[in-house]
Amino acid sequence: MVQVRKATVEDAAAMAVVHTAAWKAAYRGEMPDAYLDGLDATEATGRWRHALAHRGEGQATNLVLEDDAGTVVGIAGVGPERLVEVTSGPGPRPSDEDSSVGELWMINLHPASWGKGLGRRLLESATQELRAAGYREAVLWVLDTNARARRLYGRAGWAADGASRRTARSIRSGPYGAIIGAAAAAAIRPAKTNAGSRITTPPRADRRARARYRRRC
Repeated sequence: MVQVRKATVEDAAAMAVVHTAAWKAAYRGEMPDAYLDGLDATEATGRWRHALAHRGEGQATNLVLEDDAGTVVGIAGVGPERLVEVTSGPGPRPSDEDSSVGELWMINLHPASWGKGLGRRLLESATQELRAAGYREAVLWVLDTNARARRLYGRAGWAADGASRRTARSIRSGPYGAIIGAAAAAAIRPAKTNAGSRITTPPRADRRARARYRRRC
């Protein structure tokens, strides 16, 4: 039976598999191929295990979706709205002034499970989790070019609120990119400069445009 439940440390390996597989499929053409090809579920397992074991106040609540066979095929994270620099449109409200706004930090479904209604089920559960946490409203960020995700959100009652931003930070940054990105970053970083010193600048995401969606909980 399909079910959504809160993630535990024991789910780390399965979550890493879903996370890396989903990124490789969903972001192909949006992120460098070398980066995506370098994503490693084994390395990500350790990072997920640490994140799940050391969850603190203000961090995400992570959910997993199991299919009829009991296999974890979807993951999601919800928590308080994170403050980011908005390029255009209304900016986020400071969390210390309005703690009623939550955020869908991430949602990923294994590509082998796409098209079966499981993403909608996971999104519904994530929204319920936000409501149970006391949030009256929630936001999420999605790539402008991610048509599949934007259709899913629109059908579930989320709507673009006019805010947008362009990701100028490392694609490794953030609570979830950091989990799976360390080894992959090395795959696309030039090894040395002409002077022979190693380049330490992290890879960039080519300032991909993101739109913010919002809905009542």
